[in-house]
Amino acid sequence: MNTTSLSYFIAAAEDLNFTKTAARLFISQQTLSNHILRLEEDCDTILFNRKPHLSLTFAGEILLDHAKEILLCESNLRQALLDAKNEQCGNLKIGSSTTRAVIFMPHVLPVFRGKYPGVTIDLVDQPSPMLKNLVLSGKLDFALGTFDSFSPELKVMPILTDRLFFVVSKVLLEQVFGSDSSRVIQRSCQRANFEDLADLPIIMPNSDTRLHRLILQCYEEVSREPYVYLSTTYIQFFLPLCLQGLVACIVSEMTLSNILPELSQDMLVFPVRLTQVPASMQLSVIMYKKRHLPAYGYEFIRCLSDYCQFARSYDPAGHAARSAD
Repeated sequence: MNTTSLSYFIAAAEDLNFTKTAARLFISQQTLSNHILRLEEDCDTILFNRKPHLSLTFAGEILLDHAKEILLCESNLRQALLDAKNEQCGNLKIGSSTTRAVIFMPHVLPVFRGKYPGVTIDLVDQPSPMLKNLVLSGKLDFALGTFDSFSPELKVMPILTDRLFFVVSKVLLEQVFGSDSSRVIQRSCQRANFEDLADLPIIMPNSDTRLHRLILQCYEEVSREPYVYLSTTYIQFFLPLCLQGLVACIVSEMTLSNILPELSQDMLVFPVRLTQVPASMQLSVIMYKKRHLPAYGYEFIRCLSDYCQFARSYDPAGHAARSAD
């Protein structure tokens, strides 16, 4: 029994289609079948039911659980030995949403590469719930995201309490409120007043994410519904359309900090609060407790945490106060 055969077996158990698995692994179907047959000989049992369709036998299900543990142990052993030799090379598999990766990668990668130039990065772009499953399956070293719940098998490292802000242009405010826009601005400087702001067209995430739920809660607290001009899964659209004066938007501090130093004085930024408490999302790094993370993995997380704290040094609410003057 060798680890290559076990890895092929795990892939075949996931697909339950030898043709698909062989194509995914870039091997011939005969090569895959030979590895499965050798495993069955080594285990002295049948691992797959071939008819009426491919499925795992009870023995196959038992092997699947242990095979994953064996491969994880081998990976941990190899990584621990590399750390013991003080190797400066390796690979990190990191998960993040596109929106967050676009923000932090350009800042974190130069710092990290200066310390570990021999380490390569595989970045996997998925929503937070899918990232959690990839971490638990051992396919990622760690992931950055906002997670509603945590498995006891995960190690959780809080990185940033990502506050929310309402962003709107003065042009749009004047179009909607006219001469009353100055009063609206003053009423929202310390806290976004959704009794007024609910009249503005906004852009909304159209998936059931924490951001989507928090935005709805802001309007529900004043018994209003958002005037949704555009709904989209692409959070990257929010600020560009907002800067053009087409819509208002609600974005996180991390998203906003990336453009805040260059933000025009024609743009207004109001802090969002829920029942007098700042609306926020807890940004965390999660990793599988049983998976060995090399020293350079922890260094990447430290660089990421340092950047997040630097991003907090900008004061979005201060921009609103200056713009309102």
